[in-house]
Amino acid sequence: RVRCDGTKQIHYRLTTKYYLASLIDDETLAGMRANDKYDAILDIKNKHGIVTTFMTEDIIARLPTIQEQEQLEIVRTAPVMEVKRTCYDRKDGRVLWFNRIVLVASLFVFHQEYEGEALWKETENSN
Repeated sequence: RVRCDGTKQIHYRLTTKYYLASLIDDETLAGMRANDKYDAILDIKNKHGIVTTFMTEDIIARLPTIQEQEQLEIVRTAPVMEVKRTCYDRKDGRVLWFNRIVLVASLFVFHQEYEGEALWKETENSN
């Protein structure tokens, strides 16, 4: 599934989503084809009782491809952020879906919070 999001004046995101084939039945596929805002993930949850409980993201900054320049209507020197998100049923479990998201970098801020673990350990010899 591929989608270009934005306003009437500006495109800001390209999203490609791939699902585990066994989770998508004909009814879900028809809904996705009929409505680009169709919530296939909610459909999977309701039909199969499956939710993602673990996710990884790899984020890189780069220049856009020619196709991305055209779809997002940006110049070749406008940086983009590419997010590769993999959603699992549990840590070290099976992949349920994969997202590839390309964002116009100047329009987004990434914010992350960390809690519950020491982010670094002090050593006895620290200065």
